[in-house]
Amino acid sequence: MPEAPVIKLNPPRLQERRALLMAGLQEHYTPQTMHTIPAQWKRLPFGKIPGQLGRMAYGVVFNLDEKSGAFDYFCGVEISTISPAHANFKTYKSPQQKYAIFCHRENVSRLRDTIQAIFNTWLPTSGQTLAHPTATSPNLVEYYGESFDPESGTGDMEVWIPIKA
Repeated sequence: MPEAPVIKLNPPRLQERRALLMAGLQEHYTPQTMHTIPAQWKRLPFGKIPGQLGRMAYGVVFNLDEKSGAFDYFCGVEISTISPAHANFKTYKSPQQKYAIFCHRENVSRLRDTIQAIFNTWLPTSGQTLAHPTATSPNLVEYYGESFDPESGTGDMEVWIPIKA
């Protein structure tokens, strides 16, 4: 089977992003189970979460254990406030943070290739330093913009890597 072409990264934009309050679903993954993340997204009732702001969605990796590769993954949408209507959802608040933001122009199925290129190629030569993660701060954020089409797996996608200000 031919190897997929290497992802070519365009230089990121460095940007301070405001804190985001989100509601959605959260699961714990290992390298052996991470292939089931798309099923988590399919369970997300996009467009039906009370108080959803806009048509954007976010995937957040946090609590990454670098030794085992295990992590928590949250997928959800921005909300303005937590209410009793969110009782069946997990909520997540990302901190205000400076990010290196990379556009992902390939199909969503190649997102892992972009993430690997960021950490294995760009980061070591960028002069940037990753922000020190806390228990709730993200290791990375996936952004799916209004033009993202989950059926085709294409459209507006970005990968946000938290860096030191």
